[in-house]
Amino acid sequence: MEINKKRFPILINSKDALNKFQEVVDAKHQDYKLDKKKIYLTITPYWICFFDISANIDGKYQHYSGQVALNALSHKIDNQIISLFKYAKPKIIPKLEISQADEVTVEIKDSIIVKEEAQKAILKFLSTKYNVAEENISLSGVEEIYVPVWKTHIDSIKLKFDAVSGKLNNFDELPEKEQTNTEAFKEMLHDLRSPKKLWGYIVSFFAGIFKGIWQVIKFIFKNIKWVLIVFIVCAIIYLIFF
Repeated sequence: MEINKKRFPILINSKDALNKFQEVVDAKHQDYKLDKKKIYLTITPYWICFFDISANIDGKYQHYSGQVALNALSHKIDNQIISLFKYAKPKIIPKLEISQADEVTVEIKDSIIVKEEAQKAILKFLSTKYNVAEENISLSGVEEIYVPVWKTHIDSIKLKFDAVSGKLNNFDELPEKEQTNTEAFKEMLHDLRSPKKLWGYIVSFFAGIFKGIWQVIKFIFKNIKWVLIVFIVCAIIYLIFF
Protein backbone atom coordinates (compact mmCIF):
# COMPACT_ATOMS: atom_id res chain seq x y z
CA MET A 1 0.00 0.00 0.00
CA GLU A 2 1.31 3.42 -0.95
CA ILE A 3 0.47 6.95 0.14
CA ASN A 4 2.11 9.88 -1.62
CA LYS A 5 1.31 12.36 1.11
CA LYS A 6 3.50 14.16 3.61
CA ARG A 7 3.15 12.34 6.90
CA PHE A 8 4.72 11.32 10.16
CA PRO A 9 6.51 7.95 9.99
CA ILE A 10 5.09 4.89 11.73
CA LEU A 11 7.58 4.37 14.56
CA ILE A 12 5.45 1.90 16.54
CA ASN A 13 4.93 -1.36 14.64
CA SER A 14 1.87 -3.62 14.82
CA LYS A 15 3.43 -6.02 17.33
CA ASP A 16 4.34 -3.24 19.75
CA ALA A 17 0.93 -1.62 19.21
CA LEU A 18 -0.81 -4.87 20.12
CA ASN A 19 1.31 -5.23 23.25
CA LYS A 20 0.63 -1.64 24.27
CA PHE A 21 -3.13 -2.08 23.94
CA GLN A 22 -3.03 -5.36 25.87
CA GLU A 23 -0.99 -3.78 28.67
CA VAL A 24 -3.62 -1.05 29.03
CA VAL A 25 -6.45 -3.60 29.09
CA ASP A 26 -4.64 -5.74 31.68
CA ALA A 27 -3.80 -2.71 33.83
CA LYS A 28 -7.51 -1.83 33.91
CA HIS A 29 -8.24 -5.46 34.91
CA GLN A 30 -10.45 -5.99 31.87
CA ASP A 31 -10.81 -9.64 30.89
CA TYR A 32 -10.19 -9.09 27.18
CA LYS A 33 -7.59 -10.65 24.91
CA LEU A 34 -6.49 -8.87 21.75
CA ASP A 35 -4.88 -10.15 18.57
CA LYS A 36 -3.69 -8.44 15.39
CA LYS A 37 -7.07 -8.84 13.75
CA LYS A 38 -8.59 -6.60 16.43
CA ILE A 39 -6.27 -3.63 15.91
CA TYR A 40 -6.06 -1.37 12.89
CA LEU A 41 -4.19 1.70 11.71
CA THR A 42 -5.76 4.92 10.49
CA ILE A 43 -3.81 7.65 8.72
CA THR A 44 -5.63 10.93 9.29
CA PRO A 45 -4.97 14.29 7.60
CA TYR A 46 -4.38 17.51 9.54
CA TRP A 47 -3.84 21.06 8.38
CA ILE A 48 -0.84 22.37 10.31
CA CYS A 49 0.68 25.86 10.16
CA PHE A 50 2.61 28.53 12.01
CA PHE A 51 0.92 31.69 13.22
CA ASP A 52 2.00 35.17 14.29
CA ILE A 53 -0.24 37.64 16.08
CA SER A 54 0.60 41.29 16.57
CA ALA A 55 -1.97 43.57 18.17
CA ASN A 56 -2.44 46.57 20.40
CA ILE A 57 -4.54 45.35 23.31
CA ASP A 58 -5.61 47.91 25.94
CA GLY A 59 -2.82 50.22 24.83
CA LYS A 60 -0.14 47.52 25.10
CA TYR A 61 1.65 45.82 22.21
CA GLN A 62 1.13 42.04 22.29
CA HIS A 63 2.82 39.38 20.17
CA TYR A 64 2.04 35.67 20.04
CA SER A 65 3.43 32.93 17.83
CA GLY A 66 3.31 29.18 17.57
CA GLN A 67 1.85 26.27 15.64
CA VAL A 68 -1.71 25.05 15.31
CA ALA A 69 -3.26 21.84 13.96
CA LEU A 70 -6.74 21.34 12.51
CA ASN A 71 -8.23 17.88 11.97
CA ALA A 72 -9.16 17.80 8.27
CA LEU A 73 -12.03 15.40 9.00
CA SER A 74 -13.66 16.64 12.20
CA HIS A 75 -12.94 20.35 11.59
CA LYS A 76 -11.63 20.56 15.18
CA ILE A 77 -8.40 22.05 16.51
CA ASP A 78 -6.12 19.42 18.04
CA ASN A 79 -2.88 21.06 19.12
CA GLN A 80 -1.65 17.89 20.83
CA ILE A 81 -0.55 16.80 17.36
CA ILE A 82 2.13 19.51 17.46
CA SER A 83 4.02 17.51 20.13
CA LEU A 84 4.77 14.79 17.53
CA PHE A 85 7.36 17.08 15.92
CA LYS A 86 9.59 16.28 18.94
CA TYR A 87 9.80 12.66 17.80
CA ALA A 88 9.86 12.77 14.01
CA LYS A 89 9.84 15.03 10.98
CA PRO A 90 6.95 14.66 8.52
CA LYS A 91 7.99 13.79 4.98
CA ILE A 92 6.69 11.98 1.91
CA ILE A 93 7.15 8.25 2.52
CA PRO A 94 5.40 6.55 -0.42
CA LYS A 95 5.39 3.02 0.98
CA LEU A 96 3.75 2.30 4.32
CA GLU A 97 5.86 0.62 6.98
CA ILE A 98 3.11 -1.98 7.36
CA SER A 99 3.28 -5.09 5.16
CA GLN A 100 0.45 -7.40 4.14
CA ALA A 101 2.11 -10.10 6.22
CA ASP A 102 1.21 -8.12 9.33
CA GLU A 103 -2.48 -8.86 8.68
CA VAL A 104 -3.40 -5.40 9.92
CA THR A 105 -6.11 -3.28 8.37
CA VAL A 106 -4.96 0.18 7.26
CA GLU A 107 -7.41 3.02 6.62
CA ILE A 108 -6.16 6.09 4.78
CA LYS A 109 -8.55 8.99 5.29
CA ASP A 110 -9.08 11.74 2.73
CA SER A 111 -9.41 15.39 3.71
CA ILE A 112 -12.91 16.78 3.60
CA ILE A 113 -11.65 20.31 4.31
CA VAL A 114 -9.68 22.15 1.64
CA LYS A 115 -6.80 24.48 2.44
CA GLU A 116 -8.86 27.70 2.20
CA GLU A 117 -11.51 26.36 4.58
CA ALA A 118 -8.83 25.23 7.01
CA GLN A 119 -7.24 28.68 7.03
CA LYS A 120 -10.59 30.32 7.76
CA ALA A 121 -11.27 27.89 10.62
CA ILE A 122 -7.81 28.42 12.11
CA LEU A 123 -8.11 32.22 11.87
CA LYS A 124 -11.47 32.11 13.61
CA PHE A 125 -10.09 29.88 16.37
CA LEU A 126 -7.03 32.09 16.98
CA SER A 127 -9.11 35.27 16.85
CA THR A 128 -11.40 33.93 19.58
CA LYS A 129 -8.62 32.46 21.69
CA TYR A 130 -6.45 35.59 21.75
CA ASN A 131 -9.31 38.08 21.43
CA VAL A 132 -7.85 39.85 18.39
CA ALA A 133 -9.17 40.72 14.95
CA GLU A 134 -8.38 38.25 12.16
CA GLU A 135 -6.45 40.90 10.23
CA ASN A 136 -3.89 40.89 13.06
CA ILE A 137 -3.19 37.21 12.50
CA SER A 138 -0.69 35.92 9.96
CA LEU A 139 -0.55 32.24 8.93
CA SER A 140 2.44 30.65 7.21
CA GLY A 141 3.57 27.22 6.09
CA VAL A 142 0.05 25.82 5.86
CA GLU A 143 0.51 22.11 5.06
CA GLU A 144 -1.58 18.98 4.94
CA ILE A 145 0.19 16.40 7.10
CA TYR A 146 -1.03 12.88 7.78
CA VAL A 147 -0.83 11.31 11.24
CA PRO A 148 -0.80 7.51 11.82
CA VAL A 149 -2.93 6.32 14.74
CA TRP A 150 -3.40 2.80 16.13
CA LYS A 151 -6.97 1.90 17.13
CA THR A 152 -8.99 -0.95 18.59
CA HIS A 153 -12.42 -1.52 20.13
CA ILE A 154 -13.03 -2.77 23.65
CA ASP A 155 -16.77 -3.37 23.68
CA SER A 156 -18.24 0.05 22.82
CA ILE A 157 -15.06 2.01 23.60
CA LYS A 158 -12.60 2.92 20.85
CA LEU A 159 -9.05 3.04 22.20
CA LYS A 160 -6.39 4.83 20.20
CA PHE A 161 -2.85 6.19 20.38
CA ASP A 162 -0.50 7.80 17.90
CA ALA A 163 1.92 5.51 16.06
CA VAL A 164 4.77 8.03 16.36
CA SER A 165 5.35 8.51 20.09
CA GLY A 166 2.51 6.51 21.65
CA LYS A 167 1.92 9.38 24.08
CA LEU A 168 -1.23 10.83 22.50
CA ASN A 169 -3.96 8.46 23.62
CA ASN A 170 -7.38 8.17 25.21
CA PHE A 171 -6.61 5.28 27.55
CA ASP A 172 -8.36 7.07 30.43
CA GLU A 173 -11.70 6.39 28.74
CA LEU A 174 -11.39 2.67 29.49
CA PRO A 175 -12.89 2.13 32.96
CA GLU A 176 -10.99 0.16 35.56
CA LYS A 177 -12.73 -3.03 36.59
CA GLU A 178 -12.69 -3.73 40.32
CA GLN A 179 -10.78 -6.90 41.13
CA THR A 180 -11.92 -9.61 43.49
CA ASN A 181 -9.44 -10.77 46.13
CA THR A 182 -8.93 -13.99 44.16
CA GLU A 183 -8.15 -12.09 40.93
CA ALA A 184 -5.75 -9.78 42.75
CA PHE A 185 -3.95 -12.76 44.31
CA LYS A 186 -3.68 -14.52 40.92
CA GLU A 187 -2.27 -11.34 39.36
CA MET A 188 0.31 -11.07 42.14
CA LEU A 189 1.38 -14.71 41.63
CA HIS A 190 1.68 -14.08 37.88
CA ASP A 191 3.74 -10.93 38.48
CA LEU A 192 6.11 -12.80 40.81
CA ARG A 193 7.27 -14.87 37.82
CA SER A 194 8.90 -11.75 36.44
CA PRO A 195 12.21 -10.85 38.20
CA LYS A 196 11.56 -7.16 37.50
CA LYS A 197 8.09 -7.20 39.06
CA LEU A 198 9.27 -9.45 41.93
CA TRP A 199 11.94 -6.89 42.74
CA GLY A 200 9.26 -4.20 42.59
CA TYR A 201 7.16 -6.05 45.18
CA ILE A 202 10.19 -6.47 47.46
CA VAL A 203 11.08 -2.78 47.19
CA SER A 204 7.47 -1.77 47.87
CA PHE A 205 7.31 -4.11 50.89
CA PHE A 206 10.40 -2.69 52.58
CA ALA A 207 9.48 0.85 51.54
CA GLY A 208 6.15 0.36 53.34
CA ILE A 209 7.94 -0.84 56.47
CA PHE A 210 10.38 2.07 56.51
CA LYS A 211 7.57 4.51 55.81
CA GLY A 212 5.67 3.16 58.82
CA ILE A 213 8.75 3.42 61.04
CA TRP A 214 9.39 6.97 59.83
CA GLN A 215 5.79 7.96 60.61
CA VAL A 216 6.20 6.60 64.16
CA ILE A 217 9.46 8.51 64.62
CA LYS A 218 7.88 11.73 63.35
CA PHE A 219 4.93 11.23 65.69
CA ILE A 220 7.28 10.73 68.68
CA PHE A 221 9.31 13.87 67.93
CA LYS A 222 6.18 15.89 67.26
CA ASN A 223 4.65 14.77 70.57
CA ILE A 224 7.86 14.28 72.58
CA LYS A 225 6.42 16.04 75.63
CA TRP A 226 3.48 13.66 75.95
CA VAL A 227 5.60 10.65 75.08
CA LEU A 228 7.96 11.49 77.97
CA ILE A 229 5.04 11.96 80.35
CA VAL A 230 3.56 8.58 79.41
CA PHE A 231 6.99 6.96 79.75
CA ILE A 232 7.53 8.46 83.22
CA VAL A 233 4.05 7.45 84.38
CA CYS A 234 4.60 3.89 83.14
CA ALA A 235 8.00 3.79 84.89
CA ILE A 236 6.49 4.96 88.20
CA ILE A 237 3.70 2.39 87.98
CA TYR A 238 6.26 -0.33 87.27
CA LEU A 239 8.40 0.68 90.28
CA ILE A 240 5.41 0.80 92.62
CA PHE A 241 3.75 -2.46 91.66
CA PHE A 242 6.68 -4.56 90.48
